[in-house]
Amino acid sequence: MDKTFDRQRYPMLITLTMSETLTKPFNGILYNTNKIDDISRVVCPPYDVISNTASYYERSAENAIRLELPVPRDSMDQYTVAKNIMDGWLSREILLSDPQESVYIS
Repeated sequence: MDKTFDRQRYPMLITLTMSETLTKPFNGILYNTNKIDDISRVVCPPYDVISNTASYYERSAENAIRLELPVPRDSMDQYTVAKNIMDGWLSREILLSDPQESVYIS
């Protein structure tokens, strides 16, 4: 059985050779260190390992918990709340787009 495919018949398929990279740098969104003095007050673990959100909410009004596990309010679901918070942080320059494309490792 032939394991190749017909590119004309399946033009939407893209194949990668071993020499092509799957990791590409991008412009990340980072906390503005001119506005955030202590990064430990605004970071939190990944959402799926947090059992008590209250301590992170109390640390700072700019803690990432507000984006990862936002509390729904009024007529807004959690996703709309997170979007509004992020938009506000971006407009107040709490968060900034990294001017340089980078590969981020966590």
